[in-house]
Amino acid sequence: MQKKDNYSQYENLGMNRNSSPFNMRKGEWNLILNADLSKIGVVTKRLGYKKILDTPNASEILSLIPYTIENAGKLVMINASGNAYASSNLTVGSGSWGTAIATSLSTTARWGFTTLSAYMFIGNGAVSKKIDAGAASFSDVSGMPVFKYATTLFQRVYCAGVSVSPSTLFWSNTGDGTNWSEVAPNDAGSTDIEKNWKGNIKNLSFSNDRILILKDNIIKRWDTDYMKTVMDSDGLKAPYSSADVKGMILYLSNDGINIYDGNEPQPVSQPIQELIDGIDFSSTNIERICGCVYKKKYYLNVGTITMYDGSTIENAVIVYDFRYNTFSIYSLGHQMTAIAKLVKTDGSEKLYMGDINGNVYEMFNGDSDDGTEIEMRLESNIVYPYDGGYTISLKGITVVTESPNSMKIKMAADYGDFKELDKLVSPVTNIRIGDDIEEINGWRLQFIHTGKGTPSLLGYSIDYELSDKRQ
Repeated sequence: MQKKDNYSQYENLGMNRNSSPFNMRKGEWNLILNADLSKIGVVTKRLGYKKILDTPNASEILSLIPYTIENAGKLVMINASGNAYASSNLTVGSGSWGTAIATSLSTTARWGFTTLSAYMFIGNGAVSKKIDAGAASFSDVSGMPVFKYATTLFQRVYCAGVSVSPSTLFWSNTGDGTNWSEVAPNDAGSTDIEKNWKGNIKNLSFSNDRILILKDNIIKRWDTDYMKTVMDSDGLKAPYSSADVKGMILYLSNDGINIYDGNEPQPVSQPIQELIDGIDFSSTNIERICGCVYKKKYYLNVGTITMYDGSTIENAVIVYDFRYNTFSIYSLGHQMTAIAKLVKTDGSEKLYMGDINGNVYEMFNGDSDDGTEIEMRLESNIVYPYDGGYTISLKGITVVTESPNSMKIKMAADYGDFKELDKLVSPVTNIRIGDDIEEINGWRLQFIHTGKGTPSLLGYSIDYELSDKRQ
């Protein structure tokens, strides 16, 4: 008995690499590489990035710090030569960082930062400084702890990561981040956070008018009166992975990516656990893992990911859209080590990344990674239209795209090798599937585009005939 049937997919629900193919929702992909899922039901090749300013030297970028006091709109860059630079002239290729505003700083440690009143306070565990209102120079702060992590709440600067007191939280006087005296009537102070228990403090943040103290194996919250343990929290894996947005924080925990809204951390990365397990958590790379929220998405730069089969995704950035609970992944043209979001003086918001060779880039600008072509690759999970007892004969596939350009499509029978089909030549392309593909139980698809242009995939439909082996 032969029966004609059709399988159509016109929705995109992000990646899922951690479920049986019989439990997949239609629209879940095994891989979404270098693509944007912002439009519902559409996969578009992501934009690239361009270099801004010059490169003072070839030293790795340790930190990018958005300086936004009094609408300054400056970006502070600190590299592994021990120099710091600041600029508000962030037009692509427009000029120079200029003269360093600080020299002879630490050449290895990342920097934490926060702002209060007219100053930005930065520290890396070896040095703590304040930057003046013009972001023109650094200066010391008498009595300020030499911190690595900082945040501001209730008009106080809070800091931690002090080498001699790794489990202690410190705070400044109210309204004055330059005053750290605890002598009355001053109200600066400190408190130990589970000293010698659950590891060291790894970063600070805030959520719903509470300070969050993120340790190796637990999260505590404090409202200046009561200290409580965040239930079911398993700590912070990478110190610079945390990013806050509208009362929530996202971070890389010991078990994966979590989102915390003030109640209980919710793990969200279970569908891509294979990618999380493949991250390099060596002492060198864990300092380079950095996160930022930009336009409703969490960007987590993790470096090279090695998967179970030994294949790798180079210069990987995991992208989580928390509006739609979808994951994709980027493979960038350069190894990034720092990330920052900045509201410029013209009111526009931009995302910047710094790389291992001392360059700083404006993200989502242009159709290449500063000259390196971008490959978009979509790979389906294996599709079993029926749950056993049948084989199918593939007849044809219809692909719906916008600006197909040189996008190509590959198909694999069951778990076999991928075979390239005809190129897409029009917005709605009908491709006949050759008779050399024998009767099968399921199939996999790849959509690939390398080169200029930003094509979009709107969906596809496969025609096939169904055979009952039992007849």
